[in-house]
Amino acid sequence: KDDTTKVEITNTYNKINLFVSKTDLTSGAEVKGAKITVYDADGREVTSWTSDGTEHDFGPSLKAGEKYTIVEEGAPAGYAYVNKIALEVGKDGKMTVTGTEGNFTYDEKTGKLEIKDEKISYQIEKLNPNGKPLNGADFRVTDEKGKEIDKWTSDGKKHSLNTSEMEAGKLYTLTEVKAPSGYKSIGSINIKLNKDGSLYIEGKTYQNGSTIQITDQAVKTTASDEKK
Repeated sequence: KDDTTKVEITNTYNKINLFVSKTDLTSGAEVKGAKITVYDADGREVTSWTSDGTEHDFGPSLKAGEKYTIVEEGAPAGYAYVNKIALEVGKDGKMTVTGTEGNFTYDEKTGKLEIKDEKISYQIEKLNPNGKPLNGADFRVTDEKGKEIDKWTSDGKKHSLNTSEMEAGKLYTLTEVKAPSGYKSIGSINIKLNKDGSLYIEGKTYQNGSTIQITDQAVKTTASDEKK
Protein backbone atom coordinates (compact mmCIF):
# COMPACT_ATOMS: atom_id res chain seq x y z
CA LYS A 1 0.00 0.00 0.00
CA ASP A 2 1.35 3.40 -0.98
CA ASP A 3 0.69 5.96 1.77
CA THR A 4 2.46 8.77 -0.10
CA THR A 5 0.44 11.97 -0.23
CA LYS A 6 0.86 14.05 -3.30
CA VAL A 7 0.84 17.81 -2.69
CA GLU A 8 0.62 20.17 -5.61
CA ILE A 9 1.76 23.78 -5.01
CA THR A 10 0.88 26.46 -7.52
CA ASN A 11 2.69 29.79 -7.38
CA THR A 12 0.97 32.80 -8.83
CA TYR A 13 3.19 35.61 -10.02
CA ASN A 14 1.93 39.08 -10.79
CA LYS A 15 3.77 40.83 -13.57
CA ILE A 16 5.26 44.16 -12.53
CA ASN A 17 4.34 46.99 -14.85
CA LEU A 18 5.35 50.62 -14.61
CA PHE A 19 4.52 52.46 -17.79
CA VAL A 20 6.22 55.86 -17.69
CA SER A 21 5.39 58.73 -20.00
CA LYS A 22 6.80 62.26 -20.11
CA THR A 23 4.29 65.00 -20.87
CA ASP A 24 3.79 68.75 -21.05
CA LEU A 25 2.17 69.97 -17.83
CA THR A 26 -0.30 72.20 -19.69
CA SER A 27 -1.14 70.43 -22.95
CA GLY A 28 -0.58 66.81 -21.92
CA ALA A 29 1.41 66.21 -25.12
CA GLU A 30 4.30 63.74 -25.00
CA VAL A 31 7.69 65.41 -24.48
CA LYS A 32 10.85 64.03 -26.07
CA GLY A 33 14.39 64.34 -24.72
CA ALA A 34 13.89 64.06 -20.94
CA LYS A 35 16.35 61.74 -19.18
CA ILE A 36 14.80 59.60 -16.45
CA THR A 37 16.81 57.28 -14.22
CA VAL A 38 15.70 54.67 -11.67
CA TYR A 39 17.84 54.09 -8.56
CA ASP A 40 17.52 51.35 -5.94
CA ALA A 41 17.42 51.89 -2.16
CA ASP A 42 21.23 51.96 -2.05
CA GLY A 43 21.49 54.65 -4.69
CA ARG A 44 22.66 52.31 -7.44
CA GLU A 45 21.40 52.97 -10.97
CA VAL A 46 18.95 50.29 -12.08
CA THR A 47 17.99 51.60 -15.51
CA SER A 48 17.58 54.85 -17.42
CA TRP A 49 15.56 56.09 -20.37
CA THR A 50 15.37 59.19 -22.53
CA SER A 51 11.79 60.01 -23.47
CA ASP A 52 11.01 59.51 -27.15
CA GLY A 53 7.33 60.43 -27.37
CA THR A 54 6.03 56.99 -26.33
CA GLU A 55 5.45 55.14 -23.06
CA HIS A 56 8.29 53.10 -21.58
CA ASP A 57 7.82 50.09 -19.29
CA PHE A 58 10.27 50.10 -16.36
CA GLY A 59 8.54 47.04 -14.88
CA PRO A 60 10.98 44.36 -16.13
CA SER A 61 13.81 46.16 -14.26
CA LEU A 62 12.01 46.20 -10.91
CA LYS A 63 11.80 43.52 -8.20
CA ALA A 64 8.99 42.76 -5.78
CA GLY A 65 9.64 43.89 -2.20
CA GLU A 66 12.12 46.59 -3.22
CA LYS A 67 12.15 50.40 -2.99
CA TYR A 68 13.20 52.70 -5.80
CA THR A 69 13.56 56.36 -6.65
CA ILE A 70 12.79 57.77 -10.10
CA VAL A 71 14.80 60.90 -10.86
CA GLU A 72 14.43 63.22 -13.82
CA GLU A 73 18.02 64.22 -14.53
CA GLY A 74 17.54 66.34 -17.61
CA ALA A 75 14.80 68.01 -19.61
CA PRO A 76 14.69 69.24 -23.20
CA ALA A 77 15.27 72.94 -23.87
CA GLY A 78 12.35 75.10 -22.85
CA TYR A 79 11.22 72.91 -19.93
CA ALA A 80 11.77 72.98 -16.17
CA TYR A 81 12.36 69.76 -14.23
CA VAL A 82 12.38 68.92 -10.53
CA ASN A 83 10.73 65.51 -10.55
CA LYS A 84 11.88 62.98 -7.98
CA ILE A 85 9.48 60.15 -7.22
CA ALA A 86 9.77 57.44 -4.57
CA LEU A 87 8.06 54.09 -5.10
CA GLU A 88 7.86 50.72 -3.40
CA VAL A 89 7.02 47.46 -5.11
CA GLY A 90 5.04 45.16 -2.82
CA LYS A 91 5.61 41.41 -2.69
CA ASP A 92 2.40 41.05 -4.66
CA GLY A 93 3.84 43.27 -7.41
CA LYS A 94 1.62 46.21 -6.59
CA MET A 95 3.22 49.62 -6.28
CA THR A 96 2.94 52.50 -3.86
CA VAL A 97 4.06 55.76 -5.44
CA THR A 98 4.74 58.98 -3.54
CA GLY A 99 6.26 62.14 -4.98
CA THR A 100 8.87 64.16 -3.19
CA GLU A 101 9.19 66.84 -5.89
CA GLY A 102 7.52 67.93 -9.11
CA ASN A 103 4.30 67.06 -10.90
CA PHE A 104 3.07 63.56 -11.66
CA THR A 105 0.03 61.29 -11.69
CA TYR A 106 -0.06 57.54 -11.09
CA ASP A 107 -2.89 55.18 -12.02
CA GLU A 108 -2.77 51.99 -9.93
CA LYS A 109 -5.16 50.15 -12.25
CA THR A 110 -3.10 50.66 -15.41
CA GLY A 111 0.33 51.03 -13.79
CA LYS A 112 0.87 54.25 -15.70
CA LEU A 113 3.08 56.96 -14.24
CA GLU A 114 2.83 60.30 -16.02
CA ILE A 115 5.68 62.69 -15.22
CA LYS A 116 4.86 66.28 -16.14
CA ASP A 117 7.23 69.11 -17.07
CA GLU A 118 6.33 72.79 -17.13
CA LYS A 119 7.29 75.04 -20.01
CA ILE A 120 9.56 77.96 -19.15
CA SER A 121 8.20 81.41 -19.94
CA TYR A 122 9.48 84.92 -19.19
CA GLN A 123 8.88 88.44 -20.44
CA ILE A 124 11.35 91.31 -20.34
CA GLU A 125 10.25 94.91 -20.05
CA LYS A 126 12.53 97.90 -20.63
CA LEU A 127 11.79 100.95 -18.48
CA ASN A 128 13.13 104.45 -17.84
CA PRO A 129 13.81 105.69 -14.26
CA ASN A 130 10.17 106.82 -13.98
CA GLY A 131 8.88 103.33 -14.71
CA LYS A 132 7.71 104.12 -18.23
CA PRO A 133 8.42 101.82 -21.22
CA LEU A 134 11.64 102.73 -23.01
CA ASN A 135 12.11 102.21 -26.74
CA GLY A 136 15.29 101.67 -28.71
CA ALA A 137 17.41 99.45 -26.43
CA ASP A 138 19.16 96.57 -28.23
CA PHE A 139 19.43 93.29 -26.30
CA ARG A 140 20.90 89.87 -26.89
CA VAL A 141 21.02 86.66 -24.85
CA THR A 142 23.88 84.17 -25.24
CA ASP A 143 24.67 80.78 -23.74
CA GLU A 144 27.90 79.69 -22.03
CA LYS A 145 29.56 79.09 -25.41
CA GLY A 146 28.58 82.50 -26.76
CA LYS A 147 25.82 81.18 -29.00
CA GLU A 148 23.09 83.75 -29.53
CA ILE A 149 19.77 82.56 -28.13
CA ASP A 150 17.70 85.70 -28.57
CA LYS A 151 17.94 89.33 -29.66
CA TRP A 152 15.49 92.21 -29.86
CA THR A 153 15.04 95.98 -29.72
CA SER A 154 12.70 97.33 -27.06
CA ASP A 155 9.58 98.86 -28.59
CA GLY A 156 7.53 99.83 -25.54
CA LYS A 157 6.02 96.33 -25.23
CA LYS A 158 7.04 93.34 -23.15
CA HIS A 159 9.36 90.96 -25.00
CA SER A 160 8.76 87.21 -24.69
CA LEU A 161 12.15 85.64 -24.07
CA ASN A 162 13.06 82.83 -26.49
CA THR A 163 13.14 80.10 -23.84
CA SER A 164 12.67 77.32 -26.41
CA GLU A 165 16.47 77.19 -26.75
CA MET A 166 17.26 77.63 -23.05
CA GLU A 167 18.05 74.58 -20.91
CA ALA A 168 17.18 74.47 -17.22
CA GLY A 169 20.28 74.30 -15.02
CA LYS A 170 22.41 76.37 -17.41
CA LEU A 171 24.01 79.83 -17.30
CA TYR A 172 23.25 82.61 -19.79
CA THR A 173 24.28 86.21 -20.37
CA LEU A 174 21.90 89.09 -21.01
CA THR A 175 23.57 92.06 -22.70
CA GLU A 176 22.22 95.49 -23.48
CA VAL A 177 24.22 96.02 -26.64
CA LYS A 178 23.04 99.59 -27.18
CA ALA A 179 21.09 101.93 -24.92
CA PRO A 180 18.66 104.55 -26.24
CA SER A 181 20.07 108.02 -26.74
CA GLY A 182 20.46 109.79 -23.41
CA TYR A 183 20.55 106.60 -21.33
CA LYS A 184 23.28 104.40 -19.89
CA SER A 185 23.41 100.70 -20.81
CA ILE A 186 23.28 98.07 -18.07
CA GLY A 187 26.05 96.19 -19.91
CA SER A 188 26.14 92.41 -19.46
CA ILE A 189 24.60 90.48 -16.58
CA ASN A 190 24.71 86.76 -15.81
CA ILE A 191 21.47 84.86 -15.46
CA LYS A 192 21.04 81.33 -14.09
CA LEU A 193 18.10 79.29 -15.29
CA ASN A 194 17.45 76.90 -12.42
CA LYS A 195 16.14 73.36 -12.82
CA ASP A 196 12.74 74.38 -11.44
CA GLY A 197 12.43 77.05 -14.14
CA SER A 198 13.17 80.03 -11.89
CA LEU A 199 15.69 82.68 -13.00
CA TYR A 200 18.43 83.99 -10.72
CA ILE A 201 19.60 87.47 -11.71
CA GLU A 202 21.94 89.63 -9.62
CA GLY A 203 20.83 88.33 -6.24
CA LYS A 204 17.12 88.07 -7.06
CA THR A 205 15.09 85.01 -8.01
CA TYR A 206 12.22 85.30 -10.47
CA GLN A 207 9.60 82.56 -10.62
CA ASN A 208 8.65 80.95 -13.91
CA GLY A 209 6.15 83.11 -15.79
CA SER A 210 7.41 86.39 -14.33
CA THR A 211 8.08 89.70 -16.05
CA ILE A 212 11.62 90.99 -15.58
CA GLN A 213 11.91 94.77 -15.57
CA ILE A 214 15.18 96.35 -16.70
CA THR A 215 15.69 100.03 -15.99
CA ASP A 216 18.17 102.30 -17.76
CA GLN A 217 19.44 105.37 -15.96
CA ALA A 218 19.56 108.68 -17.77
CA VAL A 219 23.04 109.92 -18.60
CA LYS A 220 23.89 112.86 -16.34
CA THR A 221 25.25 115.93 -18.07
CA THR A 222 27.55 118.54 -16.53
CA ALA A 223 27.77 122.23 -17.32
CA SER A 224 30.93 121.59 -19.35
CA ASP A 225 29.12 118.90 -21.37
CA GLU A 226 26.31 121.29 -22.19
CA LYS A 227 28.76 123.89 -23.50
CA LYS A 228 30.35 121.43 -25.93
